[in-house]
Amino acid sequence: MIALALCLIAVPFSRYISPRAIVNGHDVYLAWLPLSVMLAVILLFGRRAIIPVLLSFTITNIFVVDLAPLQYAVLLFCQYFF
Repeated sequence: MIALALCLIAVPFSRYISPRAIVNGHDVYLAWLPLSVMLAVILLFGRRAIIPVLLSFTITNIFVVDLAPLQYAVLLFCQYFF
């Protein structure tokens, strides 16, 4: 439960403070800080943090990015495994 609360707060905040550059009118992340949050939470809580991290990335993607369901699934897969 603590891992879920931490992820739900830290992932959107880290996404907000990630440094970006504008290239040809599009935002490009220079450093994607939610990856660091994901790794830190998994190191702190171990395997118990896998489901909260997946849920927090899913919820954040739904509110931030407007995609079709299959695209959400591909994005979540790429965020988590690559």
